[in-house]
Amino acid sequence: MACDASPALMAIQESPNSLPLSQGRDRTAIASPVRTGTACVLRQTTSVAKHSTEPAAAFVVGPGMETIAGTMPSSGSTAVGAAPPPSSARRRRLGRILSRAAAISFSTTAVLALVAQWQSRHPVRVVNSTSHWWLGDEGARTAAVDARHTVTGFAIHSAASLLWAAVFEAVRETGPRRPLWTDAVALSALAALVDYAIVPRRLTPGWEKVVTPGGIACAYATMAISLVICGSAKGDA
Repeated sequence: MACDASPALMAIQESPNSLPLSQGRDRTAIASPVRTGTACVLRQTTSVAKHSTEPAAAFVVGPGMETIAGTMPSSGSTAVGAAPPPSSARRRRLGRILSRAAAISFSTTAVLALVAQWQSRHPVRVVNSTSHWWLGDEGARTAAVDARHTVTGFAIHSAASLLWAAVFEAVRETGPRRPLWTDAVALSALAALVDYAIVPRRLTPGWEKVVTPGGIACAYATMAISLVICGSAKGDA
């Protein structure tokens, strides 16, 4: 049976509080249809709310009477424009670091291998040379692909790439906003300075045992290019 909400609407427009005291005897007559109408309006509001994604307004029908509340967003919903949760931000940050580290590691290894071949040296030697951290100079003299020299050398190079990628991420998140290429070139220059002017000789990348300084410069230039490409692909301007 359809309900008529007109008594409730009339009661909202003519609140009992606005009646003169002499008409107090009519308040019961007015309040009764309001309560009846309120139930009708409540059912209609609930029905409309089921098909609406927008929060409905709340209607107050008078003192001592019910408030017809609309639908409100659930507690699990996220407001538009709200900041992402910390765990999500950490995952994105870690993803950027890992992607940059992989780009640095693989691109510089490929360029060094090409340079070594162009300079009439075996390409694998440049990868094996980094194992001198652990095995000494024998890695740079080894041209075989094996776990002892090749896997160790590439693992050390990848760990160093991960370190520099993390430093680059920290640099991009602090201080004033700078062009991407500026930070990429500055970080690559810093890496070259640390690798060949600050750390002990045993902790250098070992590339100097296989290729010329020009080839090493190509590796650090490739590092800067990789950082710029990764940053551009992820929207970091």
